[in-house]
Amino acid sequence: MVNRIGNWMMGFGCLGLILALFPSFSYEAGGVTSPLVAEHLKGHPDAMPMVERYSFGWFGSPLISYQVEKTIADNRGAIAISQSNDLRIGWVSWSSLSLGIGLVLLWAGRKLTVKPKEAVTSPA
Repeated sequence: MVNRIGNWMMGFGCLGLILALFPSFSYEAGGVTSPLVAEHLKGHPDAMPMVERYSFGWFGSPLISYQVEKTIADNRGAIAISQSNDLRIGWVSWSSLSLGIGLVLLWAGRKLTVKPKEAVTSPA
C-alpha cells in the first residue's frame, strides 16, 4: 500500500514538473502608423514592429519569460526604431508553486517507495 502511494506521489510530482516547465512561444507583428513608416518598411522589412515571447511554465503566470519588442515610429518626419529585451523570473507564480509541489511530491514519493531487499547469502 505504501509503495502504491509512493508511486502515485511520484506520478503527480512529474506532472507538477511538466506543468511548471512547459515551454510556450508567441509572436505578434505590429501595424503601420504612417505613410512614412510604410515607405521605410518597404526598403527595410526587418524593421517591422513585433513582439516575441518565450516562456516556461503556466501561460498566464510563467516561471521564466523572455520578451523581445521592436517598435518603429514617425517622429516629426524622422523614423525612430527601438528594441527592448526583457527577462523575468516569476518567483511568486503558479509555475513556481507547481515546481515546488512537484519537487516535494517526487522527493516524498521516492522516500515512500519501498525497494525490495537483496537476498544475503553466506559464503560457503
